Amino acid sequence: MSVETPVMQEIIERSVEIKNLNLELAPLKERMALIEGRLEEEMSRLTALVLAGRSEAAAALKADPEVPPKRKKRPFAGSGTIKDVLNHMKAHPGQEVSPESVAAALGQPEKNGLAATCLKRLYEAGLIHRPRTGHYAYLQQVEATMT
Repeated sequence: MSVETPVMQEIIERSVEIKNLNLELAPLKERMALIEGRLEEEMSRLTALVLAGRSEAAAALKADPEVPPKRKKRPFAGSGTIKDVLNHMKAHPGQEVSPESVAAALGQPEKNGLAATCLKRLYEAGLIHRPRTGHYAYLQQVEATMT
């Protein structure tokens, strides 16, 4: 008959917990080994293709169904957004606007970044004025100096 002390009992409980964790960890280790093997195969394949020639490697990558196609670039600001922003500014001369207010006025409040980019480009082109950071205004004098 053995007498278990609280310390011994805790040691036994901890060892059972460790065994359970090791059982849970085993499938993860197997999956990780498979992933590492696949990665090594792919790296070897790509290295061989690059050594064979860049054009062949590019063709092989294009033919590989696992490689997602590149996103087509759209023209800046979609269809006429920058013109819409300028027309909005012309309709409100002298009024300071922010990208958020322009996006909301154009009915696209989620497009703050697009409005900010348009305003920045219009400012860089000298078509609008920037009285302070983040705020823009259309002044007729600015257009008069541009023509």
